[in-house]
Amino acid sequence: QIWASGVSYLNGGNVGIGTTGPLSKLDVSGTMRVSGNATSSGWFNIGTTDVVGTLFGTIGAGDLFVGDDATITDHFEADGTLYVKDGNVGIGTTAPMALLDVLGTASSTALYVSVGSVSAPSITFNADTDTGLYHSAANVLDFAVGGVRELYIASGAGSTATTTIVDSLVVDTNTLVVDATSGNVGIGT
Repeated sequence: QIWASGVSYLNGGNVGIGTTGPLSKLDVSGTMRVSGNATSSGWFNIGTTDVVGTLFGTIGAGDLFVGDDATITDHFEADGTLYVKDGNVGIGTTAPMALLDVLGTASSTALYVSVGSVSAPSITFNADTDTGLYHSAANVLDFAVGGVRELYIASGAGSTATTTIVDSLVVDTNTLVVDATSGNVGIGT
């Protein structure tokens, strides 16, 4: 028994709501609401995006849960700010280049990164992969520039830390110059 008080069509075993040419068993053009559990053992199409696996209905206002056995074949986008593609998660970007790629300001109570190395620091800037911060030993913070260790800070006895500049030190172009090769110190030269 079918009751219709709007635009509903039957076409070769397919049911269309809001469309005269349904392409699936149920083809809805427009807003759709599903109460209870919405599940699919095959394809569940939203617009032109295909989701394989289990798709659950509303958990909270505006929430959507994709079950553990689901596979997203191209990408998943939420609210235009979260984008998942090829195993990478982008926040504020639709082209994530790493497991987590954030375009904009991020906030965290702690940030844990790998120790890195002089040639591949663990914290780099704007795809300059051999310049940044890394951790060569316990209580040591190292700075690499162009794959070369240029500066490091190491804890000392008590509250004293040792800062070591690997090459020459130049302050304000020529106000203070310490030449690492000769050991000469120049002031105002």
